[in-house]
Amino acid sequence: MIKDILVSLPIGRLSDSAVNYAVSVAEAFEAHLTGVAFVHKPFVPGTVFDGAATGFIATYQAQVEKAAKAAITKFEDATQRAGVSATSHTFESGLDGLDDLFTQVTRRFDLSVVGQIEPGKETLEVMLPETALFGSGRPVLVVPYIQKAGMKLNRTLICWDGSRTAARAIGDARPFYNEPNRSTYCP
Repeated sequence: MIKDILVSLPIGRLSDSAVNYAVSVAEAFEAHLTGVAFVHKPFVPGTVFDGAATGFIATYQAQVEKAAKAAITKFEDATQRAGVSATSHTFESGLDGLDDLFTQVTRRFDLSVVGQIEPGKETLEVMLPETALFGSGRPVLVVPYIQKAGMKLNRTLICWDGSRTAARAIGDARPFYNEPNRSTYCP
């Protein structure tokens, strides 16, 4: 059963496709949805900017915090419109600890939803899909940045190579394909 879902909230110019998709998944499973926004602390070596670093860091931090608050507001509006039970959190981390923090958070949920980063867009969150997939040990949905529609469960394709990894992935995906007549086997 999927009862607790985590979604990484996009900061800045990133697509909201993962949030919208996560809301539709939470609706379908009647699950609680938690949105997390990461406030990145910049790393600026002291000798690069000399005394100007303090002003730069404060300005950058204020911009990131403002973007995180905007992401949380959009998330809360979307969940409220859909009638989905939801909470939101902001976490602060330096870039060096972001991967560890994110994987620790994902391990507490039945499912994590992260957005694919649009090619050519510079962002500090570019590592989150890979971090969630390979570090969490839990099921992860990576939503394409071009995704417009919510979740549909009308067709499931299972690719099987007989490995332990494939068996785990299929077991984790079981809530998505409850009806055997909707599955296709690919040896």
